[in-house]
Amino acid sequence: MFCDDRWGPIFLKAINVLFIIFSLALIIPGILVLADVDLISDNVLPLMKELTYGGFNLGDVITSLSVSLVVVGTVVLIIATLGAIGAFCNRPACLDIYAGIVLILFIAKLFAIFLWFDMNAKLQTLIKDNMLTVLQTQYAANDLSTSQISTAFNYLFMSFSCCGVNALNGTVNDFDNSPWIKSGTAGSKEIPTFCCQGVTQASFSSYNDTSCTDTVTANYQTTGCYDAVYSLLNTYSVAFIVIGICILVVEALAVVTATNYTHYKTKQEERLRRKQEKKNKGKKMCFSEKWGPLFLKVINVIFMVFGLALILPGILVLANNDVVNSKVLPLMKQLSFGGINFGDMIIALCVSLIVIGTLVILVSLLGLMGACTGNPGYLDIYGGIVLILFLIKAFAVFMWFDSNDKIQSWMKTNLISVLNNYGSDDLTTSETSTSWNYMFMLMSCCAVNGVTGTTNDFDNSAWITSGAAGSKQIPTACCIGVTDATYSSYTNTACTNSVTSGYHTKGCYDAVYSSLSAYYIVFIAVGVTIMVIEALAVVAAVTKKHNDTYNEVTHSKVEDISKDKTSKA
Repeated sequence: MFCDDRWGPIFLKAINVLFIIFSLALIIPGILVLADVDLISDNVLPLMKELTYGGFNLGDVITSLSVSLVVVGTVVLIIATLGAIGAFCNRPACLDIYAGIVLILFIAKLFAIFLWFDMNAKLQTLIKDNMLTVLQTQYAANDLSTSQISTAFNYLFMSFSCCGVNALNGTVNDFDNSPWIKSGTAGSKEIPTFCCQGVTQASFSSYNDTSCTDTVTANYQTTGCYDAVYSLLNTYSVAFIVIGICILVVEALAVVTATNYTHYKTKQEERLRRKQEKKNKGKKMCFSEKWGPLFLKVINVIFMVFGLALILPGILVLANNDVVNSKVLPLMKQLSFGGINFGDMIIALCVSLIVIGTLVILVSLLGLMGACTGNPGYLDIYGGIVLILFLIKAFAVFMWFDSNDKIQSWMKTNLISVLNNYGSDDLTTSETSTSWNYMFMLMSCCAVNGVTGTTNDFDNSAWITSGAAGSKQIPTACCIGVTDATYSSYTNTACTNSVTSGYHTKGCYDAVYSSLSAYYIVFIAVGVTIMVIEALAVVAAVTKKHNDTYNEVTHSKVEDISKDKTSKA
C-alpha cells in the first residue's frame, strides 16, 4: 500500500527534499529584494513610507515582506528537516508534529494567496493615487537636502530612470500642482533636474539642459515612476505566486502522506502495546514504570508555570518606561561594551526572555504529550531539547556571575564618559543631552554619582567647559518636580545654581543599577529553579524512554523466538 512501511517513508523523503529546495526558493527572492538598493535605498524609503494603506506604509511593507520571506523560508527549511527525520529515522512523533505544522502553513498560505488576488487591483490604484497625492502636496525642492520627501522623490527619479507618477509627455505633467511649481521655486523649470537622462548625485548641481527641464522636449525620462515601481514589484510577485502554489501542492501531499504513515505506524505500535500489556498483566511494575509518567506530568506543569515566570519579567521591563523610554534609549545606546550597546542589550534581553519563556512552554507541552500518550518519540525530542536548554542556561548563569563585577565597573565608567558629552540644558538641541535630561526626570536622579553640591560630575561636561551653562551648576532636569511640559519655563536657582535644595541627590548609576537589580534577582531565581526542574525532567524522560524501549525489545525477541519455534515445528 502507498501509506505502508515501504512507500510512506520514500514519499516523505522525496517530498521533504522538495520542501528544502522550495524553502531556498523563498529565501533567495527575499534576499534579492533586500539587496535591491534601487527599491529599498535609505534615500528612497522615506517616500515609500508616505504611501499608506489601512495604517501600513509601502516602505515598511516592502522591507517586512522581504524579511518575512527569509524568515518563512527558514521555518519551512526547519520543518522539512523535521519531516525528513521522521521519515528517515522512522519517528511517528516527528511526523505528528510535522503534519500539524504543515497543515497550519497550508491554510495560512491559501488565505494569503486569496487576499493577494482579491486586493491586487485595489493595491495598484492605491499606490498610484498615494504617490500622486504625495508628489502634488509635498514635492518642494529640486535638490538633495532641503526636504526629505523631495529628496526621496529625486533619488527615485535617478534610481528608477523615471519622472513624475504618470508617464511624462510634455510641460503639462504631474508637477503642475506641486508646491515646487505653485510657490515659484521652480522658476522656468517644468520638471526637476533629476528627471533628465544621465543626471547623478555628483552632477545634478552643475547640470544644465533647458530642453529637458524647461521645454521638456528632449533628454528626459518618459517612464512614470508608478510604472517603474510596479514593474519591479511585479517581477518578484510572479515568482512569489508560482513558488507559493508549488509549495501548497507539496504541502498537501506531505500532510496526506505523513498522516497516513503515522496512522499505519500507530496501529502497529498499538497492537504491540496490547500484546505487551497482556503479557505483563499481574506483573509488579518497578518504581520508574509506575511513577515516571506522573513525575513528567507534574514537572511539565511546573515547567509551564516557570515559562510564564520568564515571559512576565521580560514584558515588565519592556513596559517600564523609565528603562526603555524612547527618549532615554539614545543615551543607553551610547554605552558600548564589546561592540554591543546597552540600549540594544536591554531590549534584546527582554525579547529573548519572552521568546525563551514561550519556547519553555512549548517544550513542556511536548513533554506532557509524551507522558500522557506514552509515545517514546515525543520523549526523544523532549529530552534532547531540554538537555540543550539546560546546558545553555548553565553557561548563561556562569557567564553572568563571572562578568557581574566587570559589567558594574564598565557601566559606571561609560556613563561618566558619555556625560562628558552633555552639552545643552534643553530637550531639543542634542540627542544625547536630551536623553540625559529625560533620564534625570524619569528616574529622579542627577549625574552619574550622587550630587552633593556645586562640585559634581558635570564639571568636566561640554555644557560647563564651553560656558553654555552660564551660572548653572546642574541642569534644570535634575530639579525635583520638573517635567517636559514645564522644562522651558522652570526656574529655581537654589537647585540649578547654588545646588542647596530642590534637586535629586541620587546618582543615575545607582538608579539604573537598582532598577535592573530588582529584575536580576527574579531572573537568577527563576533560571536556577528551571535548571533543577530541567535536570529532573531529562532524567524522568530518559528513564521512561528506556523502560518503554526495553519492553518493546523484549516483546520483539519473544515474538522472534515464538516464530522460530513455529517454523521448526
